[in-house]
This record gives sequence, structure tokens and C-alpha cells, in this order.
Amino acid sequence: MARIESAVPSNVTGSPRVLVIEDHADTRRLYAELLETVGFEVFSSGHGEEALTLAASLAIDVTVVDLSVGFGFVRALAALPKHLLLIALTGREQTGAPEEALFDAYLVKPCLPEELLRTIQGALTRAAHDFELVSALIVSGAYCVACIARKAQIPRERVVASFRRIETEWREPVIDTARCVSCKATTTVYSLRVP
Repeated sequence: MARIESAVPSNVTGSPRVLVIEDHADTRRLYAELLETVGFEVFSSGHGEEALTLAASLAIDVTVVDLSVGFGFVRALAALPKHLLLIALTGREQTGAPEEALFDAYLVKPCLPEELLRTIQGALTRAAHDFELVSALIVSGAYCVACIARKAQIPRERVVASFRRIETEWREPVIDTARCVSCKATTTVYSLRVP
């Protein structure tokens, strides 16, 4: 698949911004220092209200969330216009709660800083790959979510996340009711005009 460098917004290639939300100051400082030494731009907060303000006002790429802030806060983060990669950091194992599906990764404490770093890098790599695949497909025609997921071989949730990123970062994404070029169904389709 051809790369579409000219269509990728310039802020995608900058240093990723990470927001660390952790109520324990020492842990928050440890994670922030590690992430800064490897080149991330790091912001941190000890509570949800301040963190939500930071996430809404800054171009944050990844948010590491200590689940002590609660799932209501996580839903508020997920509802922000700019898609954020969300990484859960918690003392509990996954339970299968519907809110857990909001996360791109789920880490159980104690979490070594190196494990957090690998998880963030993996989430960023997957998101960049998804973004490139989805962008290439919708530049070539109008596709529905199901066909993009099938063609790109990525889950529907990650296709939708890529669309959210496209909607906030590109100038002219087209979302319309039309015929999908692949399955021929008349449904909501996504396409893109590249300048």
C-alpha cells in the first residue's frame, strides 16, 4: 500500500504528548521522568478534574489513567473531540466491565516503568498503522466501517478511532450516506479528499 505522506498532518510526526493521571505523587513523578527521558512530552495530574482540563486543552496523544479516578471520568475522556489513546493503570485485574473496552491497553499494578513505556510505544505504533491504512483506503474511495475493518484487518473499534482522529486532524474528511465501493450497501461511508 502506498504511503500518503503529503496527506498526514504535520502534528502527527512531532513528539508524542502523554498525560499521566496518577494519584500517588511518587509514582506519577517516576513515570513522567522515564517518559521524558525517552522523548515524550509529558503532562501529569493527580486528579480527574485537572486532568480533563489538560486533556481537553492540549493536543494529548496518550493518556495513562489510574482507575482510581473512576469510569465516569474515563467516559468523559473518551468523549473528547480529539481521540486519545487510553491506557488503564490499576490494581485490579480486568473484570469484563463494558468501560474496559474504552482502553487501548490495560496494565495491572505494580507496573514497572519499562512495561508502561513498551505499552505506550505499542499503542502509538498500532494507532499510526491503523491511521495510515484507514487513510489510504478512504483516499481511494468511499467505504463503510465494516469493509474498512475487513480490508485493513483491524477491529471496527480501531477503525472508528482512526476516523475520529481523521475528523479532528484533516481538513476535508467526508462522511456521508452513500454506496460503499466495496460491499455496495447504501450506508454511512467515509472518504477523503487529499489536497
